[in-house]
Amino acid sequence: APAPPRRYVQVRVAGAWGYAECVGATRFGGEWPATPAQHDALRALGWLAPGDADPTGTAPAYPNYWRTVPVAELPALASLGARSLEVLGTDPAAVRVDRARA
Repeated sequence: APAPPRRYVQVRVAGAWGYAECVGATRFGGEWPATPAQHDALRALGWLAPGDADPTGTAPAYPNYWRTVPVAELPALASLGARSLEVLGTDPAAVRVDRARA
């Protein structure tokens, strides 16, 4: 049986840009069954969705919510990630941080 969907936020830095992804909603091919209210809340936080114009030319990974910011704004991505996991109903005690360096 396939693994159940999981909520996640991930951030990586490439050159002068910080790039964040949040699990995509099933409404556009992602794996999380986000409710319309959750989708609206994620968008209100500033996440872009598949099909949105890409102002930075970074070609985000489909089908996730995504956001690209200059490196100087990386702290904002940490806050965005934490608030997004709250919107998705994540239990703070169940949050796991993985750090990988490429």
